[in-house]
Amino acid sequence: MNKAKYYCLLLILFQIFSCSRGNEPILSDNQDFESNKISETSIIVNQELISFSDAVSISQHCLALSDSKGLSSIEEIKKAFREEELIPIEQLSEILENKKPNWLSIDIQNPDSTIRSVILFLGYEHQVDILGLDTTVRFGTLVPYDQKSGNLEPGLFQREEGFSGQAFLTLKPLEKRTIFLRIQRKINKPLPLEIQLMTTDYWEKRTQAGFRHFGQGLFQGIIWALILYHLLLFLTIRDRTYLYYSTYMICISMVTLGDFGYWQSFLFRNNPYLGWCLFQVLQYATGIMTFVFMQSFVRFDKLYPQYNKWVTRFIQINLAILILVIISWLPFEDYIIVEITRVLIIPFVAAGLAVCYLLIRSKDTVALYFAVAGGIFAIAIFINAYFEFFANKPDLETNYARYYIIQISAILHLLTFSLGMGYRQRQKDLETQRTVELDKLKTRLYTNITHEFRTPLTVIMGMADRVKNHPEERRLIRRNSKNLLNLINQMLDLAKLESGNLQVNYVQGDIVPYLQYLGESFQSMADDKGINLTFYPETDALEMDFDEVKVQHIVYNLLSNAIKFTEKGGKVVFHITQTVLDGTPLLKFKVKDTGIGISTEELPFIFDRFHQVDASSTRKGEGTGIGLALTKELVELLNGKIEVQSTPGKGTEFTILLPVTQKAPKLEQQAIIEEPVPEESIELGRQQILENPDELPVLLIIEDNKDVARYIESILSREYKIVMAFDGQQGIDKAIETVPDIIISDVMMPEKNGYEVCDTLKGDERTSHIPIILLTAKAAQEDKIEGLKYGADAFLVKPFDKEELIVRLEKLVETRKALQERFATFPSHAKEIVAETNQENIFLEKLRSVVQENMDDTEFGVPQMAAKLLMSQMQVYRKLKALTNNTPSQFIRSIRLQKAKELLKTTDLNISEIAYDVGFADPNYFSRT
Repeated sequence: MNKAKYYCLLLILFQIFSCSRGNEPILSDNQDFESNKISETSIIVNQELISFSDAVSISQHCLALSDSKGLSSIEEIKKAFREEELIPIEQLSEILENKKPNWLSIDIQNPDSTIRSVILFLGYEHQVDILGLDTTVRFGTLVPYDQKSGNLEPGLFQREEGFSGQAFLTLKPLEKRTIFLRIQRKINKPLPLEIQLMTTDYWEKRTQAGFRHFGQGLFQGIIWALILYHLLLFLTIRDRTYLYYSTYMICISMVTLGDFGYWQSFLFRNNPYLGWCLFQVLQYATGIMTFVFMQSFVRFDKLYPQYNKWVTRFIQINLAILILVIISWLPFEDYIIVEITRVLIIPFVAAGLAVCYLLIRSKDTVALYFAVAGGIFAIAIFINAYFEFFANKPDLETNYARYYIIQISAILHLLTFSLGMGYRQRQKDLETQRTVELDKLKTRLYTNITHEFRTPLTVIMGMADRVKNHPEERRLIRRNSKNLLNLINQMLDLAKLESGNLQVNYVQGDIVPYLQYLGESFQSMADDKGINLTFYPETDALEMDFDEVKVQHIVYNLLSNAIKFTEKGGKVVFHITQTVLDGTPLLKFKVKDTGIGISTEELPFIFDRFHQVDASSTRKGEGTGIGLALTKELVELLNGKIEVQSTPGKGTEFTILLPVTQKAPKLEQQAIIEEPVPEESIELGRQQILENPDELPVLLIIEDNKDVARYIESILSREYKIVMAFDGQQGIDKAIETVPDIIISDVMMPEKNGYEVCDTLKGDERTSHIPIILLTAKAAQEDKIEGLKYGADAFLVKPFDKEELIVRLEKLVETRKALQERFATFPSHAKEIVAETNQENIFLEKLRSVVQENMDDTEFGVPQMAAKLLMSQMQVYRKLKALTNNTPSQFIRSIRLQKAKELLKTTDLNISEIAYDVGFADPNYFSRT
């Protein structure tokens, strides 16, 4: 874009230069030609001697005759001029407008004794046939190029008429010729009769091109470079403004080509009538396109919504007029019809001025760009109009100053628009960036809010289980806590749907039993209200792809609403069937109730977010207006469709259609759903732990919310020795310091979050063996996967179930015990264990290597081993105890004894020698060991 603007500035300077150079012949014509005349040319026209130095009109010397008989030969024409009544020459212009042919006769004689050459200029007549020259000549503005003959090209040019017609005439000394001109108008348009004789020198000066061809080529090149550039931007950004701007520039390009005659010379040289028609239409269409582009460029609908509809109607009316003009003009070729478009310039100018006033008043930067660009072009059009109406025609034909003015103004006009487009796109990018940042902020807000909700819910629901002797109160607390948790989950899902971050996790399986399971889970809720809930499947099995979690949300919302708004004794039917629509197999399930129903006025809005059918203080049933909005968006996310029918007082029926596909992997087991553990295993675990109260495993709790931390401590203090940390960094420090048996960590914390804690501890050989449970308010699947990537051993979503937490801890402790049993045989099975490369095996092999390197050192013990490992004695003790259930001393002794065993089998050394070799200072102690 910057290069295009640079080239535009160069072109402006060049046009100013070429404007002055291109006008030189015209200045000599108008000012200096008379004073620099070489000689006058004399010609006898119809027996009257005429002398001229440049050009002279001979129209008044012509004889005119109507061609009512279709004369074709010179003899017939001469006879007609002698015998028939002639037409007064002053009336000929009006007679020609009836589009019938007429003959003109001119006698031209060379009075000199030298050869005389002149130009016979016929002006801008539509069709002229000349007889009496060396050959028959035909030309005219509406004569196809391939039918012209004897014409001097290119001639003079008038933007409304086209290229002039002229013939080269050479007269021998004293030669006299009678020339017959057959003139016929093709379009009903006023056109003065203009027949002139011109000297050849004068003709050459008037038709001198100067720099206008090169300037026009450069101008069009830059215009089309801008057009292609903005078309590419449209294809890339898909902003229609760029398409409208490109179309507008194409119109400008075509109009300027028509102004210079290139349109007539090249594009429609063999169909000038069509070219003339399209040129008139294009000028009008350019005005319409200006308003279309303006609407999109300045966003007029947002700037002035109250006036935008009037601008739209103005565009529509003018488009209709344009189409009507084209349809009406083509068959009749009547100039009056086309003249309507000129008259309509007045409302165009008025509307344009009004719009510019509004744009300036708005003080909007983009609107001001348009107003400035429009003002530049308006000045150029005004100057051009002045030339058209007040300048002499000879000046217009050869003085290209007005065209250069249009070119320069067009470049400034388009350059201003380009600057405005750049500014507009920059503002749009900033707006998009702000929108993205707001979306991220909103997502973080939702996430943080749900986290803040889930954290106190953990305490409330957990403490509710500890309330004794008040079963009813405990049930109320748990039920309302779960309702609040469900609302939080729905809000979070809506936020993810809005940001496009909610992923679909398809699995392939039999959906019918799954739907039956979901329906039966509401049976107790229906029984409590005295409602008959019926599950009615018309098919026993249906293998298809579905997302378990999202289908669960859909069914939950529909069934809970149906039961909520159905009175005691009513019915709710959950109906499942398979159908085919437009060749696509579909799963169709309905939830139909006999509840209160929904009014016709409210029905279109029930899927709107936060809309409530009855928002009054006395409404039946509670609600937030989130459930159905979420249901609809989940159905659409699954490429399905939801429909609703309802009759107030009789009930409501929701119909869900989901496409049946079989592309996802088959469902082998319930993914991501935590396995329930029987109650007896919970009690057994506790008893086993409590049997050894002095050897309680150490549990590190990393949680920034002290209430949650105290709650976890209250339910685990009998089974574990509790250590606490209240931010991530403190948790890492305490984990390294104490090397606990197990860690429970929150995810969202100050200093270091749970993922960073997990990553740090799993990457440190001092703590890599410690199982970590992450507690989080982020319930999404991707959040769990993120934690597992960092090495988390388990995930619990807040608010968590107390029993589930206990079981998870016990299962992880049991896993570590199994690991201890495996590593307990390490010295004797070192090769087999080390062959399985993992972080714990590498650590044990490192320990073994350190001991073996210092095998003969009788002073080598736990302090020396810890120093070699760059760990404290306590850290070595806790890690080795956790891995092998052996103390460091036992580990060192077992390696020495294993080495002694090998020496006894493979060498002839005596007991004392072997004892010293493996680090025993006393052979007697070695023998007892």
